[in-house]
Amino acid sequence: MVIGVVSAIFVVVLLSGCVEDKSEIIFDNALNNETYNIYIDGEKKGTVNYCSETIEINKGKHKIEIKASGSGNVFESLDVDVSERTYVYNIGNKHKYKIIIQNYATEEYLKKHSDDFNYEPYILKEIIGNKHFFSYDAEVKLDMEFPYEAMIFFKDTKTLTGIMRFREYNTCFYNKGIELSDKNLCERINDKYYKESCLVEIGIKENDSGICEKAKYEDNKDICFASIGEQTNNASLCEKVIDNYTREYCFEIVAWNSGNAALCEKLTDNYTADYCFRYVAEFKKDIGLCGKIIDEEYRYSCYKDVAIARGDISLCKELLKEESMDYCAEIIATAKNDTTLCNEVINEENKKRCIVVCVTNIAIQNGNFFLCDNLTDTDSKTNCRDFVIKNLAEEKEDYSLCNNISSDGIRDDCYYKYASVKDEDDINLCENIKDFGTKHECFYSIIYGENFSMNSCKNISDKDIKYWCCENVEKDDISCCGELTDEEQKDLCIQRIAIAKNDTSVCENIINNDEHKWCVKEIAYTLEDTTICDKISDAKFRKECVLYVI
Repeated sequence: MVIGVVSAIFVVVLLSGCVEDKSEIIFDNALNNETYNIYIDGEKKGTVNYCSETIEINKGKHKIEIKASGSGNVFESLDVDVSERTYVYNIGNKHKYKIIIQNYATEEYLKKHSDDFNYEPYILKEIIGNKHFFSYDAEVKLDMEFPYEAMIFFKDTKTLTGIMRFREYNTCFYNKGIELSDKNLCERINDKYYKESCLVEIGIKENDSGICEKAKYEDNKDICFASIGEQTNNASLCEKVIDNYTREYCFEIVAWNSGNAALCEKLTDNYTADYCFRYVAEFKKDIGLCGKIIDEEYRYSCYKDVAIARGDISLCKELLKEESMDYCAEIIATAKNDTTLCNEVINEENKKRCIVVCVTNIAIQNGNFFLCDNLTDTDSKTNCRDFVIKNLAEEKEDYSLCNNISSDGIRDDCYYKYASVKDEDDINLCENIKDFGTKHECFYSIIYGENFSMNSCKNISDKDIKYWCCENVEKDDISCCGELTDEEQKDLCIQRIAIAKNDTSVCENIINNDEHKWCVKEIAYTLEDTTICDKISDAKFRKECVLYVI
């Protein structure tokens, strides 16, 4: 058993709020990855794990207690007077630790469970010297200031010993400093590069290039100038970037955002410069910029893009080859729904397609499927009619119209679109869909809806979707699980709810013995209570459960 002073060490930051009588308390649990409950004036206000939690509070004097989530033991208790901006760091940093490392905390154990730790076991050696592993009852005493390199933590429990866990301290201040744009938190970082990176990120958030000027590390300086340059369309900041690739990318982004083609001239890579000119040409609808593109294929693509952007079919005819000209003319004709423009398309197949798209769009816009009769091809006429009916079903919210659609794909889409915007009572509309993938997407879109309930899960005929529905919708009631016909799915459904509720009595409804044992074991681990393992009749598995919790 771990004996001695064991303290949850965290950082409390007091900040003035925007409202006159309100402020915030930021709890920073930088030392470990366990969860603690926060009590303010005797009332639970939140939880904190690695790394922080922000709680709004009235200004004035308050009693704060930090309690272990499992046992409820108080780790820290302090009185605070919330007024102006105040920092209270490293509570407990002078504590003395009396450590007993149990026989399972051997070097072999740590290596075997290395995935549970942020650092390799040698970090532990650096902290406590050569006496880092001991027999069952050996002790190590530590008198140290709060260590930056690694953090020591002991699990809080009345019946089990603790094991050592590690956390990188700097990460907490880095993340919270950037989140709050708080340079003081960045200054708490002991690594110089990491500290500067934190300050640079704040500078980027605030478009403060002055921070970039102060940066000493080249990559931080480059990222800072480039990011702010891109955000503010300030090419002069791009000029200050040292790395060639980062500088030119900055020019390219500013060129795109501002339409400044002169910046494309600064790009040394021909492909990148060509793309830049093409993008800016389309953005400004400036056909002349296309002539600056070196690659012939790219240049013609630029002509096509600008012609389409202008909606000027004459440019298609003047500047493009037949294949590109056809595509260009077809896009403009269909965008304008003008069948006469389709006559400019040279290839007969492309011309027919252009006319079909235009007629179909016009029929949909007018809600009149008789206009589809202007098409000569039977299949095109049928598809046109189907699209008009589908659109009418959506507009009138009358799914019965979907039955009149001939095409399976369009009819499926009609049911899917209608079902996805209706409430839970319409879930069985999805049953009308023939395509397996579309049917499942239809069910999921409804199940994910805000007002969906367990009652609708029971009405689903597909057993796999019903199982998924019961698992994801009703998290506290096992009656939905009882509706499942597959015994394995029923057990897994009950198990998930039992674990979510930390209620071993729910586990008793599980038929499969192995799943029942696993259910109890997971709850014991979550609650950090080995006595729960006693509910397992299998002696071997019961022992495994105890070790798992430890």
